Amino acid sequence: MKRHKISNLLKWKASKNRKPLLLRGARQIGKTWLIRELGKSFENFVEINLDETPELITYFEQHRGQPDQLIQKIQAYLNCRIKAKTTLFFIDEIQESKDALISLRYFKEKMPDLHVIAAGSLIEFALKDISFPVGRVDFMHLFPFSFTEYLEAANQKSFLEIIQNKPTTLDMPLHKKIMSEFKKYSLLGGMPAVIKTYLETNDYTEAQNIQQNLVANFRSDFNKYATRAEVQYIKLVFDSIPQQLGEKFIFNRASAETRSRDLQNGLNLLCDAGLAYKANHSSGNAVPLQAEIKENLFKSFFFDTGLCHRILGHRLNEHSLTDIYSNGGLCENIVAQEILSATDDHSSPNLFYWRREEKSAQAEVDLLIENDDKVLPIEIKKGSDGRKKSLGLFCAEKKSKQAVIVCDQPFKTELMNSKKTQLKYLPYYMLNHLK
Repeated sequence: MKRHKISNLLKWKASKNRKPLLLRGARQIGKTWLIRELGKSFENFVEINLDETPELITYFEQHRGQPDQLIQKIQAYLNCRIKAKTTLFFIDEIQESKDALISLRYFKEKMPDLHVIAAGSLIEFALKDISFPVGRVDFMHLFPFSFTEYLEAANQKSFLEIIQNKPTTLDMPLHKKIMSEFKKYSLLGGMPAVIKTYLETNDYTEAQNIQQNLVANFRSDFNKYATRAEVQYIKLVFDSIPQQLGEKFIFNRASAETRSRDLQNGLNLLCDAGLAYKANHSSGNAVPLQAEIKENLFKSFFFDTGLCHRILGHRLNEHSLTDIYSNGGLCENIVAQEILSATDDHSSPNLFYWRREEKSAQAEVDLLIENDDKVLPIEIKKGSDGRKKSLGLFCAEKKSKQAVIVCDQPFKTELMNSKKTQLKYLPYYMLNHLK
């Protein structure tokens, strides 16, 4: 199953200004598989795993700042050859050694012709404890399958071609057929193992079992990045996020008996693990949106909508497809998931929204994104009309030239706010054209 990030990795491979690359993302997202795919384009591929062979960690400790000697030791240990320009050297589970993480900078300085790439689970926690060399290592984030990646894996070439060509004039039968496929994708989610299982078996039950196993694995991972006391807070927040999707996150709803400060720490740990994301309120006056956020006012999203369905106990079957968009929070989550999957390689994954808190004039726009040098407000349509009034208020206040409503209807445009704002109605399957 092809991932779009392979194109980015091939560009990294060919770049003259290449730096060692650290691939980041949640567990079970396919980082190791993707790098092994990249390895097929090299004459030679050498992989080490610091979790499976912890004895190699000693070499990173002994030869800190000496990548040439480090490589000599690894060659001798593995009985292999690691040559500049023709070898891809892959360090997996690199978070097991802080010295290994720090070593990446020295490859750039002293062995720039060697292709070095690293990945691992829970890297964010290891990075907090070291002074990481800014400017000497490149970063890339990997997310669950996007809808277009799902279509490619499902061999839906005709749908894929239509979507990539901006389908603004689709007839209703074809629109409904592609929307049906998007609903299926929303239920399955973007975890590689789930998609692979469903496409091979065409069995929702088998795919649901994989989802259940993944949820159980993530829960068992809590002990890896939290103290015994913190684990209980993580569990409470983990189960509460799918219940509070699309709303201002309230810690008291996760547990009325637990201090908000402890639950806040649990949420932060889930975000560090790549399992959750905050969408911070931003005033939305201009880019960057991050400059005008209120850190205590946020919504939370889960990294994979399919796993949200599983945590909520929704059945994965054909009947569930008919009312999948009755839950507004899940609609927002799948849109947020698609936006995150389009994160630029040189940017951090961020989500934003806008909310007016005044009692007499409350309003909210579901999501905001940076579209070049402009702020693009996005409403996700739930039910018959969504919150077009709030979107109009935002656009009038911020003098926005464009706005988007994501919906299950075919593409159309109209003018609002005395024809000062162009409003686009974008079907869910066109989310890849948001920017």
